[in-house]
Amino acid sequence: MSTQKTTDHRFIKTWTESRNGIPARFIHAERQHPATILRILFPNQGESDSTLLETLSWHEFFDVFDDARLAFLYENDLHSTFHEFVHRN
Repeated sequence: MSTQKTTDHRFIKTWTESRNGIPARFIHAERQHPATILRILFPNQGESDSTLLETLSWHEFFDVFDDARLAFLYENDLHSTFHEFVHRN
């Protein structure tokens, strides 16, 4: 499956919610590289570092996303939760 990239907020939210995902970020993330701050939590995929994460509202999530000039890399297969955050350039 090939990956695609977007910065469209509505698409990212729809993609995430259709897979029961929740926007999150690392607690005390201000010292981390911007592309590693954000995460999408999926209920059936026990994130090993989930105790270090805090859930965000979509507004908070997209504030960080835009301020860090990130893009969302994803697979469009409904069964795939593969994603990562990369720089927009």
